[in-house]
Amino acid sequence: MDVLVFARYGLLVCVLLIAIYTDITQRKIYNYLTFPAIGLGLGLILGEYLLFDNLYAFKGLIFGWCVIFLIFGIPVWLGWLGAGDFKLIVAVTTILAGRQIFEIIFCISLIGAVMAILVLIWQGSILKGLGGVLKLIIKPRSASIEDDTGLTIPYGVAISLGTLLPIFLYFFNN
Repeated sequence: MDVLVFARYGLLVCVLLIAIYTDITQRKIYNYLTFPAIGLGLGLILGEYLLFDNLYAFKGLIFGWCVIFLIFGIPVWLGWLGAGDFKLIVAVTTILAGRQIFEIIFCISLIGAVMAILVLIWQGSILKGLGGVLKLIIKPRSASIEDDTGLTIPYGVAISLGTLLPIFLYFFNN
């Protein structure tokens, strides 16, 4: 089982580092990163089942996907979150088989909020950002990723860092 754990976390770290790089440099998270990651995650889950007769990973995956689709599916549908970001969080959930999903979502949200505030401060656009938030609250379907403010953050970075943080804390505490 240790080999599968090493493979799972090694794959995850590689995927997240590539996602950080491409999201910062090109503002994209590519399908050639997320789809193979999802496939390899499914392969690890299948391997865990075949080698150890463990259905926990399948149950965790289904639960994790349901949580992810409920929490991140709505922002994608409303145009607040990019499809690449969504596929990245699906890949993370698949590789981890739903483990630590609530800790990861909390860390992603926290890091994303801090990043948004820092971008607003950096660009001197606090009032414009607050206006954008107000617009999201009043008319959620009218605002999108690239609205008239032009302010966006590379949310793949928040997803990656928000995933790595609880994993590293878990390993340092055990």
